[in-house]
Amino acid sequence: MKAATYHMDEGVKQGDMEAMPNFSIGINQANKSTYDSLQEKGGIILSGADDTYIFGPPEIAFPEVKRHEERLVRIGLKLNYSKMKCYIKESKKSEMYHELREAANLPEGFTEGEDGTTLFGVRAYGVPIGSEVFVTEWLKTKGERIRSSMLEIGNLLDPTRIASRHIPSRQCLWLLILNCLQFKGNYFVRNIPPQFTEGLCTTLDSAIDKLMDQCLSLKSEELSTLKKIRIRLPIRLGGLGVRELSHVRFAEFIGVMDGIPPLLPQHHDNGELHGKLNKLYVEQWIGEKCFMSEDGPWSKIVSRNESALGYGINLAFTSMPQCATNITR
Repeated sequence: MKAATYHMDEGVKQGDMEAMPNFSIGINQANKSTYDSLQEKGGIILSGADDTYIFGPPEIAFPEVKRHEERLVRIGLKLNYSKMKCYIKESKKSEMYHELREAANLPEGFTEGEDGTTLFGVRAYGVPIGSEVFVTEWLKTKGERIRSSMLEIGNLLDPTRIASRHIPSRQCLWLLILNCLQFKGNYFVRNIPPQFTEGLCTTLDSAIDKLMDQCLSLKSEELSTLKKIRIRLPIRLGGLGVRELSHVRFAEFIGVMDGIPPLLPQHHDNGELHGKLNKLYVEQWIGEKCFMSEDGPWSKIVSRNESALGYGINLAFTSMPQCATNITR
């Protein structure tokens, strides 16, 4: 450990316990002003700590970026355009969209496919949003990175390579598998519809199988179905407490989605109680047929609307020149 050698005029170091709540309080009023401005025009702003997103038709969203920038300047912040991206469905792209986007100086978010094609999309709170191919390719790349990281951990703690009784490599590897590594993909299967996550789950499950083989001197491919079921059981029920991501991905997704209905606009006898989520944006998130069914489970919760748009701008911030701390995550 080494002490930082720089000085700050105000605030605290990034990573300080007080930094994030102070930052959130600081931008709250600017966000509220933008929220009110967008809501009356048919848009919305969502913010989680230092990740901020504007949703709305191009003619509403892009001009609002400049206004939001002006509100942030008043509190000593400026937008970091190098970290900002935008996305709209291919079917909704128009000449007006590109003109407004270029006027706002916002690049489109994209990744490159295996065949060299450009796939458009963005990440919202770490979750890919874009075309089906974009989401699939992004998850494939992410899965390989996580798998590589887990296998590297396995090699460093391989009990057959480190045999010293003074280095509890087997115990350390087992505790990591049990409490950490098997949950590496949970965030993604909770927030991405299951029709996209099968490949990710298979990739990560194969890595966990390899780590289990190293740790317990097993050959997972030779285990019977009964033994595999036994492994999934909690320790208190005589199992090992290790469950494949493939086995829980549907339940994980339903668990998070179960929290959506209370946030949607609700109708009461005395009128409508406005919720926090716009049902059109929710539909874009979970999909109309997220379980590949002609009459999916969300059809009774979220009304179908073929004209719903999928668009968004990811805002990033950086400190003004006189401040030394970069507040972008």
